[in-house]
Amino acid sequence: MILSKTISVNDDAVMNSIASAFFKSIEATNLLPFLNVESWQARLLDNGYPVFGFESSIIITGSLDPEKNWRDNILYNSRYFSFSVEPESGFIFKEGMNITLELDSKSFRIEKSSDFPKYTGTPDEAIRLLISWIESAN
Repeated sequence: MILSKTISVNDDAVMNSIASAFFKSIEATNLLPFLNVESWQARLLDNGYPVFGFESSIIITGSLDPEKNWRDNILYNSRYFSFSVEPESGFIFKEGMNITLELDSKSFRIEKSSDFPKYTGTPDEAIRLLISWIESAN
């Protein structure tokens, strides 16, 4: 069973379509018993800068273990990982813009050989690389 949650602070069609593409593509592989995709949209001021320096981002959190196997029912006691997806430049996602995918944290029980280099490029290639990483970590 996969748990999903998508949160949007503001309604941004481009960001939400990227978040949905990540979720649907990963879910279709049936590799993860737990997946959570959250999207946060920056609120821009009149001068074009975000409130409190906050930029739009998508956070992808997953676990290679079923929830029932988490010690004390805590995600971070499982073989978890967390990736962030952000616009390559600027504060908000725009159509055709490259994205940056970065591994923020992972369980120490996921092998060191499963480290992920920061990737900047198209969303489709980022999805392919993330799925490949999940397969190797599993």
